[in-house]
Amino acid sequence: MKVKLFLCFLFLSPLAFSQPDSTYFSSYKKYFTYWGGSQMKVRTFRLNFIDNNEIGNELEYKTNSNINLSGGFIYHSIGFNASVAVPFIDRHNSKYGKTKGLNTHFSFVGSRFVLDTHSGIQKGLYLTNPKVGVFRNSTSQSVFKMKDVRHSYVSMDLFYVFNHRRFTFRSFLNHDVQQLKSAGSLIAGVTASYDDIRNGGLSLLPEEFSDTVSFQFNYHKVKLLNAGVLFGYSQTVVLKNFFANVTFIPGLAYQHSFFYPVHPPPRKKTKNHLVVNLRMKANLGYQSKLFFTGIRGSFRSNATEANVKKGTVLETSEWEFQVYAGTRFRWKWLDRKRERSKFIRFFTR
Repeated sequence: MKVKLFLCFLFLSPLAFSQPDSTYFSSYKKYFTYWGGSQMKVRTFRLNFIDNNEIGNELEYKTNSNINLSGGFIYHSIGFNASVAVPFIDRHNSKYGKTKGLNTHFSFVGSRFVLDTHSGIQKGLYLTNPKVGVFRNSTSQSVFKMKDVRHSYVSMDLFYVFNHRRFTFRSFLNHDVQQLKSAGSLIAGVTASYDDIRNGGLSLLPEEFSDTVSFQFNYHKVKLLNAGVLFGYSQTVVLKNFFANVTFIPGLAYQHSFFYPVHPPPRKKTKNHLVVNLRMKANLGYQSKLFFTGIRGSFRSNATEANVKKGTVLETSEWEFQVYAGTRFRWKWLDRKRERSKFIRFFTR
């Protein structure tokens, strides 16, 4: 065992302590970089009833999300980003209901490590009906507004970039580094998440569904703990000032679920079982010394069933799409303030 650990240390040491190849990057860390654009994010959770390793009935709940105007800046690795909903766009609240809540996103994007955290509380979802087709009475309704359903969540991903000498996420996430040559890297990491879905003591299932379906999904609260490892690859292709990036990071995790029926017994607990997690990103853009623009999309999925033979499984997912444009410049006044203040230099090293 000691020999294996020693060999692993010898393999990782050159990667962990090697310096970046300056021919692959152009750093704009000393520039004041700011950007603006629009984005949209949709979270979904699904309750799947599995029998003999096959998905039977499925309930899918979604947020009725806004299109947001977003903007942010970064200066010497310190950044800020904010977004506000576009008020005049029709969200079809009469059909899907109104989703309210608060979402937070914190990320640290270094050369070697990437930390990505998400948290939020959302109330007022709608239920689509892709596979469940059994109702108490005949109805053509395909969307059910669930105004009291609340979804609380927090998640954390921590990645290590093996080829950090020639590849960086900062070129399309922080915009303070420009990738000059094509490069890719293996990505490894760990993930953990917690989800809480409840309907204030009432069933998560509308009354229109039959007793057969109610027997499978008659819960007023569901909790999910998910923890595991991730391993994948990210590749950036550069053609002069244009770039494209594709990131694919699957992983395996153990899921621990708690299902709370509307009627006794008070709690039904499922055993730990193996699930599949997935992280995907796609970016296409243009960068120069003073200007950058692009589009990007991301998809996150937790707890896709892997080895469940029979029972109810909870799966959560999130996709985001963003269009952005920005510029960089040397702010001499801010540079002088930084040089004169030890406090500012400490936090902008």
